[in-house]
Formats: sequence, structure tokens, C-alpha cells
Amino acid sequence: MKAIRNIMLLLSALSFFGLTSCGVDDLRDLKVNCTIVGMANDDQMGYVTGGGRYVIGSQVELSAWANTGYYFIRWSDGHRSATRTITVGGDATYVALFSNQADDPNPDMPSVDPEPNPNPGEPSVGGFREDGASNALFSVSASKQVRFSRGNLQFQASTATWRFAENQYDALGNANAAISATNSEWVDLFGWGTSGWNSGATAYEPWSVSTLFAHYYPGGAFTNSLAGPYAEADWAWHNAISNGGNQPHLWRTLTAAEWQYLLRGRANAYAKLGAATVGTVNGMVILPDHFTLPAGLDFQPGFYGRESYDYSRANAYTLDQWAQMEAAGAIFLPAAGERKGTVVRDFGVDGNYWSATNGDNDDARSISFDGEEVESMDDEDRYAGIAVRPVMD
Repeated sequence: MKAIRNIMLLLSALSFFGLTSCGVDDLRDLKVNCTIVGMANDDQMGYVTGGGRYVIGSQVELSAWANTGYYFIRWSDGHRSATRTITVGGDATYVALFSNQADDPNPDMPSVDPEPNPNPGEPSVGGFREDGASNALFSVSASKQVRFSRGNLQFQASTATWRFAENQYDALGNANAAISATNSEWVDLFGWGTSGWNSGATAYEPWSVSTLFAHYYPGGAFTNSLAGPYAEADWAWHNAISNGGNQPHLWRTLTAAEWQYLLRGRANAYAKLGAATVGTVNGMVILPDHFTLPAGLDFQPGFYGRESYDYSRANAYTLDQWAQMEAAGAIFLPAAGERKGTVVRDFGVDGNYWSATNGDNDDARSISFDGEEVESMDDEDRYAGIAVRPVMD
């Protein structure tokens, strides 16, 4: 009986650390077993051997095998060896990525061995505070965490009002085609650095639609970022957000390096991203540093569409299910598309989000995703109208 009590105490500790599916398969053995899942991003392209129920601390070998005409690229966590050995520390899923092209579409992705469980640490606390900031925390460097806003940034020119979208999955799409200095409709796609502060750029108003790159240079130089002397060109930093504390200098836009760390560098980052559909809205889920999956729900990391517009293999949540994910701390970035001049395109397919970092010459840095992949550091035309998702330090 004492041994059984000890094993039950161990199970309670594992549950506290998010390893809730591990269990004792046979009390006569008194061994804690966990589930290791190996799977392919596309069953037509390849398959994975290994996986099953294993005792904590044991080592398991997974192997990825490409079918004829296809290639193993890497595992979704960045590990590049087709055969890998895993030390079991909890339930975990490992996805092998196959392609009909031999080249890795993300060759700069670092090779890392993830933590065995995507949900380490204390149970997550989600939802949003009264000022619109998430209760959940997200690491954007080795020493800094931030809170995400409750929705994408929106602007109404006729009242000069900034606000956050009411829901994380709200995106305005074709309404952005009516952008103008007197528009009474809300818009949520902005050119780079168009906070309304005269930064020395020709195009600095939120309704700017110029398609000339140089019109969006803060201080007239492409080397200037939305920081330091030009921080006021940051939409979120410069403006009072009506449902986000209603005073300036509470919010800001992530830098390219911070986006990169969030999506690629933090602990087990690859297990905390996934394509998803909430209701009828396509987008990307980002899990916080500590996350406990709500009972009865599922989350599969990664982007497995065969084409950029294909979200058919994405996580799918009803609005009620998403409310549970949100209450646990999950963030959703809708595929808000982009605007060139007054033409809106790729709404519901592409998600593009600005950083505060300038790019080389004509570009600025952003993240972008679709049903097929996510790019954590992308070059975007400065005049493109794309989404802004602020954070609070």
C-alpha cells in the first residue's frame, strides 16, 4: 500500500507539471508510462515508426521514412536527423515534415531537441485583464516576457479613434478598401510606421495609401526603425487605445528579433504554434510559455496544408471551444490578408503582422503565415497595409 501511495504522489506531481496523460498502466508494475506519438505531416509523402507507451526515463527511437518521390526535410521542432532518440519525460508528439522538394523551405531553422512536454511548469492562466492585456505571458527574449493584446489594432479615421478588436478572431478584410482620411468605417491594415506622428516620412498617417517605398522612411532614411528617436511612429506606442487603457505609451509592437524568439527561440517553441480555424476564420494559434490544454480539446502543432490556402488539416475550434482555449491563455492571429493601395487581397489565407524593425532598403520586417508554413522573419513592402498585434511589457 505504501508503494501505491508513493506512485499516486508521483502522478499528482506529474499532473501539476502538465503530464496529465501519463499513468500507471498496471499497478502491479508501479511504473509511470507516457504516450509518445510520431506522425507525418502528410501520410501520402511518408510515415514514422516508433512511438507508443513508454516508462518515464526510457529512451525511444523514432524514424521518418519518405515514400517514393518525396523527401524527409526535418522534424517540426527543427531536428534534422530522420532517426532520433528521445528520452521520455512526458506525453509528447513529434511530427516529421515531408515534401516533394528536396530543399528545406526554412533552411535557417535551428536544429533543436525540444522539451518532452509542450506544457512545462505551472498550469496556465488565460483570459484578458481590464486593460486588454493577456494574463498569460510569452517569452520574447531570454530575459523578457510580454502580454498580448486582446485583438488586432483597429482605427476609425472620422473619430481618430484607436481600439483593439473585440475578439481575437476579428479581422476586417475588404472594409480596408475604404481607407481614407474621412472614413467612418474601421480599418485594421496599416502601412509601416503610420501611427499618425509626423516622423519625417511622407506617408505617416494611418490612412496613407501611397505605394512608394520611400514615403514610409521615418526621418527620411530607410535605416531608421520604429524605436529610439522614432518610437512614436509605432502605432501602439504613440496612440491611446480606447479599450486598452486609453493612454499612450502602454503598448508597443514587437521587434523582428522578438518575433523570431517567440516563434523559434523560446523553450519548445515549435510545439506552441499551429495553424487553426476558429469558427470560420483561418489563422495561427500561439500558446503561452505555460499552457494546460483544456480537457476534451486537442492541439496539434505545425502547418500541414498542401498549398498556402489549405487550412483543411488545421486545428478546428468552435467559438465555444476557442473560449476554452483563450481562457487557458492561447492567442489567435487571424489571417487578415494585406492591402496594396486600396486593393485588399488574400484575406482569410495569409496572415501578415508588422514588427518595429526596418528591413534592407525598401522593406520592413514582419511575420507571415498561411496554411502551409510560418515565416518568423519576412521582408514586406513598407507601403503594404498589414495587421498590427500590440504587446505590453
